[in-house]
Amino acid sequence: MVDRCCKDPLDFSFRLVGTGVAEYFGSDPTGKRLADVFDNFEDTFAYRDFHDVVDLQEPRWRRGMPALAPASKIERLERIYLPLARNGSDVDVILCFTVFNP
Repeated sequence: MVDRCCKDPLDFSFRLVGTGVAEYFGSDPTGKRLADVFDNFEDTFAYRDFHDVVDLQEPRWRRGMPALAPASKIERLERIYLPLARNGSDVDVILCFTVFNP
């Protein structure tokens, strides 16, 4: 689960990271900003997906090569991004489900 930290510039932090994802990354980034965990985060497909979920207030789905971690571990992944809004309109949490395909 990812929290939107601020509006301008758009920033995100990990609220909760599952065991499988933490193992894949080699550490548990819960509570950290994505930009602090991943080099050049703003230049990745993942950042654009998060941004689109906030702007469009719609779910996103992606299948392909990992954008944020070594591709040598995983050849392909599938991920769905689900927008959540505490106030019912402004997306401030994105629930992400990831399936890693070796």
